[in-house]
Amino acid sequence: MASGKNYRFVRLTARALVLALSGCQYPKGQDVTELADQSSSRVQPELPASTPPGDDSSQGAQVPANGGGPASPGPTGGPAGDARPPSLMPDPTSPDSTATPPPPLASVLPIVFRSARDPNSASNLYLMAADGSGVRQVTHDGEFYFPRWSPDGTAILFRRYAEAPAPAGDLGLVAADGSQMVMLTSGEHPFLVSFPSSWSFDGQSLVFPSVVQPPPAAESGLWLFTMSKRGGQRTRLLAGDRGTRPFQQEGTWAPPDGSRLAYVETDDTGRGLDVLLITPSAADPAINLTQGRVAIPSHLSWSPDGRRLAFAGLPKLPDGRIENEDQHLDGGLLVLDWELFVIDVATRELTRLTDNLGDDSEPSWSPDGQSLLITSQRDGDYDIWLVPLDDPDSARNLIDDNDNPHDDMTPSWYWGPR
Repeated sequence: MASGKNYRFVRLTARALVLALSGCQYPKGQDVTELADQSSSRVQPELPASTPPGDDSSQGAQVPANGGGPASPGPTGGPAGDARPPSLMPDPTSPDSTATPPPPLASVLPIVFRSARDPNSASNLYLMAADGSGVRQVTHDGEFYFPRWSPDGTAILFRRYAEAPAPAGDLGLVAADGSQMVMLTSGEHPFLVSFPSSWSFDGQSLVFPSVVQPPPAAESGLWLFTMSKRGGQRTRLLAGDRGTRPFQQEGTWAPPDGSRLAYVETDDTGRGLDVLLITPSAADPAINLTQGRVAIPSHLSWSPDGRRLAFAGLPKLPDGRIENEDQHLDGGLLVLDWELFVIDVATRELTRLTDNLGDDSEPSWSPDGQSLLITSQRDGDYDIWLVPLDDPDSARNLIDDNDNPHDDMTPSWYWGPR
């Protein structure tokens, strides 16, 4: 998959959002079925040998929600009849549930990312070790975006793009070994694959952006929602109508207790304005962390101690113009040329981490808080790089694909038990 195709949704975000909010071009998202509970105490899969890209021999049965597509809503809006999705892990009452579980797959291959290396599909999910070895394919025959580990390492949250029955970008979960998959939404706007979703700190719920289409017009917009990991009813996270509160395109809870939320406010076209910090349970107003110092911030990632926030954006000059602004324009749309930043949330001190002609984006912190995994285009195609915070110039490419260049992107690093 060419990098231009990888980012087709990102570059068309503004146009797609305007169409969605004015013309209802796509059907409104509808919650479907529940996802069975899982916990870190359940038996984890053994680690098989690494599977070559495109080899389906080790693929487990991928089971969509309800065993074959969304259930028709029942009288109360839930799944029809007694239909329930499959469990991603053994039931706690199964005979083997008392056995001592082996280390979670996430502990052995702690990095999940998406890649275009499989010639048979556009963008699938993969695992690899912290040094880039042991690459293993998780999903097959799909178009998956922004994987995020569950806090217990048993499941991976993602957005999936599909053309039929209508273009959509829905949320789903897949078991760490790829054996089972459950879709949590149906009919979400397709451009939402451009924005990451995230887990609550306890792993029981999700935070994600969704488009609300009119009527009523006052409630239409791009807003953040919460929803149980089982799916079902969603709830607006931050109150306010269109015109009184800016839209939000992504949000992520802060360690160590998940009481604070960092999120990106956007304008009416879906273009990021600033990164804000709020404690939803308190009456205090949100704090603007970036205050216009970085253009179009996105891809938020908390440090493990909750003191720093990494994100991508376009650097600004002292006069407020975007750095190399003429290089960012392409037919009136902004072309991606991101750099990475880290902000101290207590002091608001902003540090620019990278300075490259190619994109540097999509950061994910290492468990020790000393490094960042990032997506970088600095050597031509998009790869996963490891960037030490104390020496960013010594960044190392974890994926050597010069003999067969393909895009590897959006890493998420499993931190282990919290």
